[in-house]
Amino acid sequence: MYSIPQLHQFGNLELIEVYEFYDKPLLYSCKNASSIFLVILVDEDDDDSDTWLYQPVSYNRFKQVRSGVIDLRETFSSSETNTVFEVRILYGDEQYEHVKQIPANAIPEKWLPLPGEHLDNQETVPLNDTLSTSSLPKHEVRTSISLDAGIISKIEKAILYAREPERIRFSSFTLTFEGYHKQHQVMYNDSKWQCNCSYFQNHSVCSHIIALERVLKGFVQLADKLSYMDLGIISEIERAMLYTNETDLLTFNSFNFTFDGDHKQHDISYNKSKWQCSCSYFYTHGVCSHVMAIERILVGTVSPTRDIPVVA
Repeated sequence: MYSIPQLHQFGNLELIEVYEFYDKPLLYSCKNASSIFLVILVDEDDDDSDTWLYQPVSYNRFKQVRSGVIDLRETFSSSETNTVFEVRILYGDEQYEHVKQIPANAIPEKWLPLPGEHLDNQETVPLNDTLSTSSLPKHEVRTSISLDAGIISKIEKAILYAREPERIRFSSFTLTFEGYHKQHQVMYNDSKWQCNCSYFQNHSVCSHIIALERVLKGFVQLADKLSYMDLGIISEIERAMLYTNETDLLTFNSFNFTFDGDHKQHDISYNKSKWQCSCSYFYTHGVCSHVMAIERILVGTVSPTRDIPVVA
């Protein structure tokens, strides 16, 4: 049996249908004694709390949304009352909720479904005019959205995160670098660089590391500054400039880094194409906005965690 949050302010809430489910209902409809609500999970970045949007709808509008006439974005952003309830639920020994009514046009863009995303009426059971739910199987699950709304929300957040590299800091990585003449292994650990090329062994710097400093600018500590300049160093710098535009030469084997999310810091690791993130969403879904942001930044150099489209 699936449970939905019970909110003191709304009284007893009865589940009507679930449209997206992963470990728990993420997009669903419910009702109390006087209203119908469409509910969507919009933020699960914090392990100890969830943020939801509760949108009251009339029965006629509910039928239009349910049949796909009105898309989900319009349902929340252009509501009949021009307002929506933002509900933050904190979990602990006891559930605590914070409910506030906000203007529909003040909903953060990253919380809204994509334009054109709607429910598919081909998989819904007709409701009668008195909104009797007796004809519906109890807690019926309806996966009638073309792409999981929770995943869509994470993709949108990942796009924003990828534009904020200051959130990300590598602590270590190992990487295969396809040089022009042979393959090299580059290592980074606690701000210290290593490369197995002969030039690095003699000079403690090389074109491979200089190129990676440029590619990963902002994510890593730069190598020690050069104390001298000669023709060999100049040649390495010139080669590094060429490497910088050829990221297809790079393949990450493993890495560890910290990611400053909106609510807390997360630890992310990658080893032999296997991803891990300490956030709760990754634990239940095997993917999250933090991992997808890194996939966008390092596209072509890492294996994707799941077959999810990378939106430009």
